[in-house]
Amino acid sequence: MKTRDFPSKSFIRSILESYPNYFGWKVAFGPSSIKESLQAAVLDSKVNIAPGLHDANNRYLENSLNLIHYELVHENYQDAFALLHALEEDVDNNAILGDFTLKHLISSYQELGGLEVQLRSFAHSEDALSIYRQAAEANPNNLSVCLKVASVLLDLGRLDDAKQEFDKLLVQWNESKATTNEEPVIVNAPGSGASLTGDEEGDEVFSDARAGSPSCSSVDASTDIALIRAYRAWILIHRASYFIARDSLGNYQPNAVENGLKDLDEAARLTGKSLSLSLSLWHFYLQCLFPACYGSLFYGESRWAVIGLSALQYQNHNRLNKRWGYAL
Repeated sequence: MKTRDFPSKSFIRSILESYPNYFGWKVAFGPSSIKESLQAAVLDSKVNIAPGLHDANNRYLENSLNLIHYELVHENYQDAFALLHALEEDVDNNAILGDFTLKHLISSYQELGGLEVQLRSFAHSEDALSIYRQAAEANPNNLSVCLKVASVLLDLGRLDDAKQEFDKLLVQWNESKATTNEEPVIVNAPGSGASLTGDEEGDEVFSDARAGSPSCSSVDASTDIALIRAYRAWILIHRASYFIARDSLGNYQPNAVENGLKDLDEAARLTGKSLSLSLSLWHFYLQCLFPACYGSLFYGESRWAVIGLSALQYQNHNRLNKRWGYAL
């Protein structure tokens, strides 16, 4: 696999902010004061790892992932992947890979490996896709990695396969499976740093429970109506990029803008048209209108760059202004 240096911090941040688990990390690992305790936890748990010790090995993996996620949140990307390499070396040297028994930890571990491959490799990375698929198989409830599978398929130009992934996710996270009937929830959308409820402590609890943080990724939430609606909103936001991706001949799909808008409208309905989501949608449309500013330096016809509809999109910006109250 041909590799390169990491892209810019702003580009890496835009990738991370495109998936729900990042916002859970921000809640859990945002305070800079916790770094020393995270480092100490890694060192303390490392001395106990050995083949066959499932609990000790799981604890070391979890503590290591927590520290890596901390570094990602604080944009210390080189340090984060250096820690990942150290973790991989410890896993190999101590032959403990088969001792990890918690599926959400295994999935997160594999997901980080796929992320590095995606960032370091040139576009159309089958290697990243393969790793992401393994992570998704390890924990199908890891929505972020499932969305990454679909996104890489879009990068590869495999539109039909990407559509199948989105369709499968929408079936998996179906509101009809829910056991309660709650009001639509407000989710942390890509690029949002705004308070959601006006209560910072309440926001942290909500983000931790709804945005894919380590503390909730191990549970089966397939009957939680609030989480299902939040997850469906994320899926629909990502699927909008599928609708306005070009095929191998460079053609856009019929009714591309309309279908993309339909998904974004449904995402807004599911989340109560929150401020954070509307900002996300405006960010999305800026990328549609001016794709050269997003991703083209590194991935060319990749996830965000493929969605430029140039004049066709520009003609639709007035619809966006009326809908969300923003202007170019």
